[in-house]
Amino acid sequence: MSLLTQRIQWLRDRGSDQWATWERWRTKLGPSLAAGDIWILWDDDEAIGTITVEMTGDSDFWTPAELAEPAAYVSKLAVRLDRAGEELGALLLAWAGDYAFRYGCRYVRLDAWKTNKELHNYYLARGWTYLRTSTDPRRRSGVLFQRPAAPMDQEPVELRTITTHRE
Repeated sequence: MSLLTQRIQWLRDRGSDQWATWERWRTKLGPSLAAGDIWILWDDDEAIGTITVEMTGDSDFWTPAELAEPAAYVSKLAVRLDRAGEELGALLLAWAGDYAFRYGCRYVRLDAWKTNKELHNYYLARGWTYLRTSTDPRRRSGVLFQRPAAPMDQEPVELRTITTHRE
């Protein structure tokens, strides 16, 4: 939680409304924790990053045909601010692609906040393909990206879920 709240405050300090729906989706973290979908990147005993990887997508964004394809869906990616610039976010995304590949997924997908052009460019620069932007006026997120699920090119990274059933 501290990784996410730290990043939300960082966004607010820059005038961004990204993750403005935090209080609403914060309640969804419990089921994600119970399912073992929230992963933590550790540096020795310090949590330095987090990512959520689920095997079901949001039907507000993804078409029925896309939802029928084997894919992993990434959300709630955050890296500790004092570790910014170390490409830990890219590492977590590569790990998610490897994880998806190992579980038989064809793609790893995500939706980004509509107004965060810098974030869109971040994904494009790291090999993600822009698919489309949701026009649903109820949703502030919805810039859709995907890339093929693939094994990591580097040494595997060990991430641990917060729950114990997948360790």
